[in-house]
Amino acid sequence: MNNSKAEKSILFHILPYVVLGAVFCVLIILNIFYYDHFLDSDMSAELIFSKLLAEEGRLIASNDWYYSTEFRILYTQLIMVPLFYITDNFHIVRAVTNIVTYILMLVSYFYMMKPFKVNRRLVAYTGAVLLIPFSETLVTHMQLGNTYMPHIILLFFAMGMYMRLSAYTGEIRALRRTVLLLFYITLSVILGMSGVRYLLALYAPLVTASVIHVAKGDEFALFRESFGVSETGMPYLKRLIRAEEVKYLFYAAVGTAAAVSGYIINSLVLGRIYVFQTYGSTDFINIYDPSGTELVKRLQNTLGSLLMLLGYVPDKSVMSLRGIVSIGAFILTVLILVFAYRSARTTSGRRLYMSIFFFSALFVNLFFFIFTDSTLVPRYFITILSFALPLFCFYEENEDFKFDRALVALLLSVFIILGFAKTVYSFVTTDKNEKLKEAIAAIEGEGLDFGYATYWNANILTELSNGRVETANIRNVQDMQYFIWSTPYKYYEDDYHEGRVFLLLNDEEELSLNESVKLKNVGETRNIGDYYLHIFEDKEELFGAYEKGGEKFR
Repeated sequence: MNNSKAEKSILFHILPYVVLGAVFCVLIILNIFYYDHFLDSDMSAELIFSKLLAEEGRLIASNDWYYSTEFRILYTQLIMVPLFYITDNFHIVRAVTNIVTYILMLVSYFYMMKPFKVNRRLVAYTGAVLLIPFSETLVTHMQLGNTYMPHIILLFFAMGMYMRLSAYTGEIRALRRTVLLLFYITLSVILGMSGVRYLLALYAPLVTASVIHVAKGDEFALFRESFGVSETGMPYLKRLIRAEEVKYLFYAAVGTAAAVSGYIINSLVLGRIYVFQTYGSTDFINIYDPSGTELVKRLQNTLGSLLMLLGYVPDKSVMSLRGIVSIGAFILTVLILVFAYRSARTTSGRRLYMSIFFFSALFVNLFFFIFTDSTLVPRYFITILSFALPLFCFYEENEDFKFDRALVALLLSVFIILGFAKTVYSFVTTDKNEKLKEAIAAIEGEGLDFGYATYWNANILTELSNGRVETANIRNVQDMQYFIWSTPYKYYEDDYHEGRVFLLLNDEEELSLNESVKLKNVGETRNIGDYYLHIFEDKEELFGAYEKGGEKFR
């Protein structure tokens, strides 16, 4: 009997790590055998960029690259570039980079969680959730596409530093605090230099949460009561300045100031050296709209983005597996709000601050999503919801009613597992690039190694061909205007590449191209499944087929 209890106790303690290990193994299998099923040109751009850096002997940035929305300093290229010195196999570089990033993301999560003194089993369970791709958005931009995991890693490390700084007391820790503060400031500057993302994801919510945290404190309440009373006001002000809550505000302000200084460097210095999109043109929407269509559309897209991140699948039967997963997205949304709210109501100290931070991040970003004309896509919620994981741990340890804890944990587990099963099944059985691989085979069969395609068919050609086929971006097929976005500069130089080139179009683009009578009279055209391959003797023949050639940007 005692042996049975001991075995159950051991299983109880190791089960979270078994789950974590099982999820890790599934991801390794997906990386090895199915890595290219959901690939797109955004993901492939990071590999091409890293290969360029390796060729130039650089590690972080290149003047010969057109960036997209951000200037990324601490990103996947730090892993990919050294790997390209070892091998030129794109698949190996991607798989190893993903696996290393999984480990770093878990390390950063455990680092952030340590100051909260949460039960290790709960940390392991939520660490497994962090690795689970239970929606197409997650598998595309987190676990396999690996465009967002670096952001989460940096946010977790920054938050872990922030929580440690806010809690340090005593002279014995002065040196350690100073060193940590230097790391925190340096990281904040670098995050600010990367663009506006981290200001919205971390620093604006930190300041907001800190102000709320101070306002909720007892010392601030006493100061409010004594304000304006000369004989009592000053002592209470001094007490307020020394209050525990003010530490959070101080280090939030320090981090924000560092990040803003980094963003100034991004705008005034880096923006003049490198080509990337800035947010100076982001405007508020027209809030006074009698029809209400613009605001309603922003609200719809915001809710839709959240639900799709959590697994919602549009245009599927309610009674199908995808339909059940879609229902689960609504339930997951409610459950997250429930345990986040209960966490805020039942915790204190650091845990309470983290709960306030989550709601502050949600509010700040919802405001930005709804009331500005910025781009809004499901992946933008990843940085917000990642901070819900600590709150679930707090809820499970602080909620008084065992039934409530068990029910929330059960429902979360059921719908996350269902989403995981559906996503993995779709990922394994659906190769979105199957037709494109046929086109690549035809391109290589013709001995072609350089050509043109619209953005979503361009970079991915290079990765799927293991770098043997280089492809420049075009904005549209009517005038062959270049689309300068996540692409090497050399592709658009007049003297780059001699000899035959190709133009690859899908069915819809080919139909649009038929309006250009001139192109019909030159080159060779082949139909390959869903694609049309146009072959030309050289670039001059291709561009000569248009009344307006490619417009050059630099």
